[in-house]
Amino acid sequence: MFPGKGAVACENWTVNDSFETLESETRASIRVKRSEFIGIAFPVTSEVEFRGRLDDLRKEMHSARHHCWAFEVSEDGVELARSSDDGEPAGSAGRPIASAIEGSGLRNVGCVVARWFGGVKLGTGGLGRAYREAAAEALDLGPRKTIIAYSRIRVDAPFEMLNELYRMVDPPDVVLVHEQFGPEGNRFDLDIRKGRVEQMTRMLEERMLRWMQTG
Repeated sequence: MFPGKGAVACENWTVNDSFETLESETRASIRVKRSEFIGIAFPVTSEVEFRGRLDDLRKEMHSARHHCWAFEVSEDGVELARSSDDGEPAGSAGRPIASAIEGSGLRNVGCVVARWFGGVKLGTGGLGRAYREAAAEALDLGPRKTIIAYSRIRVDAPFEMLNELYRMVDPPDVVLVHEQFGPEGNRFDLDIRKGRVEQMTRMLEERMLRWMQTG
């Protein structure tokens, strides 16, 4: 059923307007006093996805003594961040990796740093610097992409308003996702950049009200 002649329905599904994330997985390797650190940074959209990739990397790099990690994702509008030292001294690995993620400005990313011990102890401070550097290099090397957060707007519009509605489509801020024509009315689904939702919804309602008053 259509909501009704000249109706607008809005569903917000995320909390941020836009953010940058990695486009693909990248790796960086550093050596500190004979220990080798390999940082692997990659895009993720959920904790489950991150942990699946973590398991794969542990199998791939099974000879490493430690697989320390951190991730930051937004799931259902809730920010989630976790980290692990994986046997290194508390706060010497997971937290520095998380700090590298925060400093990168990226979101929806995970980073794993695998360490092969070279026989020389680095101390807590040295470990922290090494883990952060490996993570930061991997994050910095990766190509980035911008994710725009949208709200879905559903519009039922008469044929007389179609031209005006089409003129409001303005990618990437306003994207026409779906259109359906029928005897009961014409339905349009628009994805609108969250920062413009209030403005666009008000504009649509005002124009529909004018049409109903003059139609």
